[in-house]
Amino acid sequence: MEKRNPDCLLVSEWGLPATAINSGFHLDFLLYSACGEYTSLFKHEEGRNTTKLI
Repeated sequence: MEKRNPDCLLVSEWGLPATAINSGFHLDFLLYSACGEYTSLFKHEEGRNTTKLI
């Protein structure tokens, strides 16, 4: 793919960057979910940017 399409980028949506890169993807896109991996990317402020599970 890289030889025929050098301007292309292959993106996974796994949330597992080490696995994605080792599998030939150029980057891994982390989709939002209530999991700690996503929310840990942000500064925690009381009453803000927290997820309440129903």
